[in-house]
Amino acid sequence: MLQEILEKGYGRSKRGYRSYRTLKKYFPSIQRAEVNGETIYFWRGKNREALKAFLGQMHTKVINYGKLGQIIRTFGVELPKGEKEQFLARPPKLKKPKLQNSIDDSLL
Repeated sequence: MLQEILEKGYGRSKRGYRSYRTLKKYFPSIQRAEVNGETIYFWRGKNREALKAFLGQMHTKVINYGKLGQIIRTFGVELPKGEKEQFLARPPKLKKPKLQNSIDDSLL
């Protein structure tokens, strides 16, 4: 996990709080965010990259504004509306059938 943090700036872990305390002891600039039982560690200043990686690897594709806002606040990042739209799952638009004017030529 430490190797991943050093290379990418963030890393995921299933371990508990004890590993975070150990990392924080030797690397004071490491931060931690936990959402849905998953923990991601990242360097201070790399929280935007860590957030994007976390959202990109989420198991669920259905996410709404409330849930997205909660995750963004956990990482302490401000995202513009355009970037938020990338992570929102919207239902596909239903195509409405086109109504054609079908006037029978024999009636004219």
